[in-house]
Amino acid sequence: MLAFLDFSSYKPGIFKFSPDEKAQFLKDFLAAISVSQIDALIVHSSGIYPGLQLCLDNNPVIKSLIMLCPGTYTFDMKATKYIKFMRKLVALSENPLFLKLFQPIAPIVLKLANVPVRVENMWDPLLSAATMVNGDVLQAKEKFHTLAQRGFPMLYAFSKDDKLIGKEISYNLAYLLGASDADIYTYDKDGNITNKGKDNSSLKVMAFESGSHYVFWKHPDIIYKAIEDFMEKL
Repeated sequence: MLAFLDFSSYKPGIFKFSPDEKAQFLKDFLAAISVSQIDALIVHSSGIYPGLQLCLDNNPVIKSLIMLCPGTYTFDMKATKYIKFMRKLVALSENPLFLKLFQPIAPIVLKLANVPVRVENMWDPLLSAATMVNGDVLQAKEKFHTLAQRGFPMLYAFSKDDKLIGKEISYNLAYLLGASDADIYTYDKDGNITNKGKDNSSLKVMAFESGSHYVFWKHPDIIYKAIEDFMEKL
């Protein structure tokens, strides 16, 4: 697993956390360790945006994409409900004086704004905001569609109770990728299967009644087995 840079590495404004920057960061890392092919690229949350770019660039060669509670292609996601405020916050954060003044009161302000991420400090929500503001979110729809049209192997798992994405938005991504309701493997809150979907040659979709934004923590055995089975078919 590779963790991307955060504000402990760069001050706001230097590294924009755009898909291109993150994709290049990963390319440089893989080149440094002489990796030219990836059997499965596993992404979570906003990691989908550089992930899409890497799959389309195909350098290094990526054979499949596994998406666990990923971001989608619209600002209707719960995490981007206040995208206008997020843009202003990210722009202001590049001012050192603003950061100094805002840091002590940031947790209070962000809690009052009902920001759906941890707000024990300013840096986590600011990093989330910068990632989404600079994430080329709207351009992701065409990228998802392109990969689906190519028959690119994809495994997509999401939670209906994801407070950062949203149930309807998650289903809309499944439909964009080519799945119908009958195709989607559906699980109740305890991880029992309630609808045995079906895989086509390149796509499997899994929907969990309860799993939050971290479905791989709530249902690790199911997720890991699905990944194993998915990769065996590649």
